[in-house]
Amino acid sequence: MLASLAIGCGGGGGGGGSSGGGVPVATTTTLSAQQVSNQLRVIVSVSSSGAAPSGTINLVVDGGTPLSGSVSAGMTTFSFQPTPRVGVHTLDARYLGDSQDQPSDSGEQTAVITGNTTIEVLGMSSGGNATTVLPVNVN
Repeated sequence: MLASLAIGCGGGGGGGGSSGGGVPVATTTTLSAQQVSNQLRVIVSVSSSGAAPSGTINLVVDGGTPLSGSVSAGMTTFSFQPTPRVGVHTLDARYLGDSQDQPSDSGEQTAVITGNTTIEVLGMSSGGNATTVLPVNVN
């Protein structure tokens, strides 16, 4: 009995990732915060050595619930109006990755919101308690 077997590859195809081999490439996530009047804008950018990243970016403000934004042309903008309360806030942007790009994190950064606010001061003594409100300007 004579049998033959031919094994071959149809060619073409190729890997799916931006690194050429189907392995997602590293990304870098950065953020910048800008206070404009009574609005805070947080611009998050994602870059990679491959194709422009797509997918989702989560922004965490002061350790709270993540806010989600879609990546377009490697970036997204989060706007807060009115601004968060006057003072120092922490921001952390997290790119979730896609089929061609690995997840990355901006690392926690701070944003200082300037403006006027008040603080309440409580004074206590044996003669009673007193409360007063003091104006504060953060700039």
